[in-house]
Amino acid sequence: MLQIMHDKMQGWVAGIIAGVIALTFMLWGVQNYLSTGVDTQIVVKIIGKKITRAQENIAYEQIKRSEMMQLGQNFSLDQKTQAQLKKRIRQQLIEKEVLSQEIDKMGFDIGQEQLWAVVSGLPIFQQDGSFSIDYFRQITERLFYSEKVFFEGL
Repeated sequence: MLQIMHDKMQGWVAGIIAGVIALTFMLWGVQNYLSTGVDTQIVVKIIGKKITRAQENIAYEQIKRSEMMQLGQNFSLDQKTQAQLKKRIRQQLIEKEVLSQEIDKMGFDIGQEQLWAVVSGLPIFQQDGSFSIDYFRQITERLFYSEKVFFEGL
């Protein structure tokens, strides 16, 4: 197949086409290389634990999605608000990690039944005054959570 292409395409037009294809693949490769490095970039180290840019981005998207759901059409996010939100998220991630490490040191643990009791009492997951497992799943999916990830975070 390559031989047929070589035989049929000759001259400066073929050179331009080959150059455009090569440039496209080159830029695509560079972009993938650079974006892969950003996600694994360590933002903060807390007593041996690392918070990466990817974790920060996931938390940002979850909070942004939550606010979009709450505010609807009134939602807007300018650059100043984005910067404040990212700063707040980083602080929350740091506080969460410090608290988690301290809780582990103290030996505290919480059972699955206790977590479900807390979740079922939250007004956001209730429909017509009672807890709805289907509504819980819809809300968590919209916020990019699986049930497992949601409970781990809780």
